[in-house]
Amino acid sequence: MSNDFYSKYQHGLKDKTWYTKIAKASETGIVDEDELEAVQKVSETATSTEEKLNSLYNAIIPLLNNLKANPEKDYILWPNRLAKVEQFEDHLQKIYKG
Repeated sequence: MSNDFYSKYQHGLKDKTWYTKIAKASETGIVDEDELEAVQKVSETATSTEEKLNSLYNAIIPLLNNLKANPEKDYILWPNRLAKVEQFEDHLQKIYKG
């Protein structure tokens, strides 16, 4: 995928007859302030969602790895299972609800 703006910027860095500058969208006035705020909000939500997904993944994978250990055994010895499952469930709820 080609980015014409970036190509022009790269050209401007090499060509001394060009003036090259990087400016934030919020400083140029080209993009409406409301639109910038909306994009920022969506970006923050996406980042938060990604962080939650990563936390959930990192919480669940060790459990799955432990459950896969010793597949030759028909039974899993799991003392205090109910308390541990409830504790894990609480941990997942905290991640999910943020």
